[in-house]
Amino acid sequence: MRILAVLTLIIALSGEALHSQELSTSVFPSEDELYQAYSLGEITFEQLIRLQEIAFVGVDSTTPHLLDEIPNLSLLNLGLDTSGRSLESEQAALFSGSVSARTGIERRLSGVLRHRYVRDLEEQSESKYQTSVTLGFGDNLAADLRLQREYSGNERLVGRGLTYRSADGPVRDIRLGNFSRRLGLGTIVGYRGKLFDYSDQIDGESFLYPDYGGQNGLYSRLRAGVIEAQSMVSVQRDSEFRLVTTAAMFSRASGSFQPGLIVAGNSLVNRTTGKDVTGYKAGIHWQYRYAGGYNRSELSLQAGERKGPAGVVTEGRHRFRQADVRYALWSYSDDYLNLSGGGKAASLSSRQMLDAVEFNYSCKRAGQTGGLFKSLVDLTSSLKLSNSFLYAAIDSDTADLQWLSGLIHTASGWAVTLDHLRKTKRRVRDDRPNDSTSTRTRLELRTGQGLGRLRTYLAWNTRSRGKDFLTAFARFTREFAAYGRIELWGKVDRIEPSNFSPDYWYAYIKNEIYLLENVDLSIKLSHTYHGHYENKHRTVVSLEMKVLL
Repeated sequence: MRILAVLTLIIALSGEALHSQELSTSVFPSEDELYQAYSLGEITFEQLIRLQEIAFVGVDSTTPHLLDEIPNLSLLNLGLDTSGRSLESEQAALFSGSVSARTGIERRLSGVLRHRYVRDLEEQSESKYQTSVTLGFGDNLAADLRLQREYSGNERLVGRGLTYRSADGPVRDIRLGNFSRRLGLGTIVGYRGKLFDYSDQIDGESFLYPDYGGQNGLYSRLRAGVIEAQSMVSVQRDSEFRLVTTAAMFSRASGSFQPGLIVAGNSLVNRTTGKDVTGYKAGIHWQYRYAGGYNRSELSLQAGERKGPAGVVTEGRHRFRQADVRYALWSYSDDYLNLSGGGKAASLSSRQMLDAVEFNYSCKRAGQTGGLFKSLVDLTSSLKLSNSFLYAAIDSDTADLQWLSGLIHTASGWAVTLDHLRKTKRRVRDDRPNDSTSTRTRLELRTGQGLGRLRTYLAWNTRSRGKDFLTAFARFTREFAAYGRIELWGKVDRIEPSNFSPDYWYAYIKNEIYLLENVDLSIKLSHTYHGHYENKHRTVVSLEMKVLL
């Protein structure tokens, strides 16, 4: 079987986590740029929804697994500049959960209040907002609440909860409300993403079952000596279905070799018919650290509605004298029941149907096998070679092959990157192969010295199913003592090489003002031109206030 073959390879390989299974050089400073990427076909609708949610919630020390959903962050901490001048640090900025550019204040916070208001000036002045508040009570206890309204007028709770955390003692982490936790490598429990519809207004249903793609209930992490125990109970539902998930993991929390055992159960109920589907999973997880790197692996089985192998995942890192290498391999059985899993997987999906409860859902893990390899080699003190390779397939019908390679030269505060990205997709429709290939060759220049910080590039794009085109981009930021932080962003895309006529461009100007020691106000004005849209022009203004309590 395929899953046993991958297990054999894991044992043969025997090495900090490798992240997103998607190769990209895109940067998303805010939700607006996520939507622009979706409109250009750079991300799927499912990716858009998940990335919007992760950006709103933020990634912290308890949720590093959420980075698996964010394109191209696996080169973080591979020796590249992490001060904000590298591509990877820019890609992480939106999702990092940072509340202010003035990080020296953040360590003294007892709370944060954010409100972001967005108005579309073209579409009958439609508006939306996001509001979140986090309050700290002493050193260990915190509460949070998040509200959101869409352009459609749907207004709802998207998260709330209480958290207790301690660096010592038997109780290390307790979370009541919404949370996202991954046990091990996620083949049993992790960040699944939205599975149901949710209440479209602020009411009792919205409070009890908010619009969130993680878990909803109670999570705890306890420590007794070298043994750590994690457990959770999660209840999610909409008007048609209810999913109850219970899970636990017991593991050794110190030493070079740290084994663990994970068990979980799912119960999906059709609230109209009363019929249910139950699934159970159990797995072993281990982590082994050595002088040159580490290896994490996980193997799981399932019973109940579907029986047999579930998934197997391994990831690792090995440091050579002048090179840093990371790898990940994953394989899920064709019958993998993905109601609560959050293990590694590429952005491929298939529709799954549970006939007993009449539940149809999208799954990107069932039947998928893939691997990701990344390396960073120091050719000289100022020249690095970066290589990334991704392959993933669902049976023989759907496959993705991606390769990204680049040379990075740094000197005197400047960095020049020349890279090439190639993506090949295979889709079988009506028993016929339907292949497509796209490439992008890019020359990038960035600097963080002098009058401000600049990143700019020019790219040549080819597509087997479309016209070739050019892309030009520039982003400039500068701090002013009197005016705060000014940011200019411009992207011109789909430029016809014959007449240099663009089919798309997007630009914004943003000013972040430090009103008081603890109050930030940002004002952003953006404009989009999309030649293939009926309404070609779109102007949006947004205001965001952050109060550091």
